[in-house]
Amino acid sequence: MKRTFLATILSVSLAATSLTATTAPAHADEDVLKVIAGLVVLGAIANQVKQNKQSRQTVTRTYDSFGNGPRKHQHRSPVRQYKVAPQRCIRETWTHRGQREVYGARCMQRHANAQLPQKCLRQNKTNSGPRYFYAKRCLRNQGWRA
Repeated sequence: MKRTFLATILSVSLAATSLTATTAPAHADEDVLKVIAGLVVLGAIANQVKQNKQSRQTVTRTYDSFGNGPRKHQHRSPVRQYKVAPQRCIRETWTHRGQREVYGARCMQRHANAQLPQKCLRQNKTNSGPRYFYAKRCLRNQGWRA
């Protein structure tokens, strides 16, 4: 219906401008009015097209895994939000089990995107004082991507 309406307006405006151009002598004032009227018609057409594009809705259908047709009940699994340990915080340190990759405590406290689990905080005693870090495996068990 909108397309036929737009086509009708466009054809009437083109016919009106061609008739007035052939029947009456051209004057500067009339030419300016014709240009303004044409711009108004083009603006109305553009506005209708814009509203038509905005009112379109896309229809999506979901199918079951066997390809038997649309699902009647759609159950979505909850989106899992991972807490991500920053790669910049990885350090290598000597522990009682040998050399391990760990996450530095201060770096994690500055750059982590969630609350850090206190049960994963470990301490390594060195000659220059204690060093604190977070163990990779413990962070993974607590729901972190490490």
